[in-house]
Amino acid sequence: MALQKVLRLLSLAFYLLIMLKGQMIAMPLFTWLLFTLFDFGNPGQFFALSGIAGLGWAYVLRNRDRTAGILMLDVVCCGLLAAPLAWRMMEAPFEQFKYGAFIIPAVSFIILYTAAMVTGYRQHRRMQAGSQR
Repeated sequence: MALQKVLRLLSLAFYLLIMLKGQMIAMPLFTWLLFTLFDFGNPGQFFALSGIAGLGWAYVLRNRDRTAGILMLDVVCCGLLAAPLAWRMMEAPFEQFKYGAFIIPAVSFIILYTAAMVTGYRQHRRMQAGSQR
């Protein structure tokens, strides 16, 4: 399996492992996305929809060859996945995010997804260089 695909798969696994601290227990980010998606009138509904859409696009783009258009969609997909995290961090006090079950998966997601995009870009450049010969 290509390094780019492994990095993307690991980054999405870490994304699904992000835990959000509640009043009594922590809940996975994916559960929060689903509950907020169907909580009509909630301002977080838009961000939940963007997170679900980002997961859907990541699934659709997983086996595509890295072209310039796919690389741009990867960047958009990363923004869609990061939007619920950013919104949640702006909505709640920062002290609620100082625990390992949030920091480790969130940072791992960001690093691995960025590495997957860089690896995809390198794959695209190699394919372009090979086609020019």
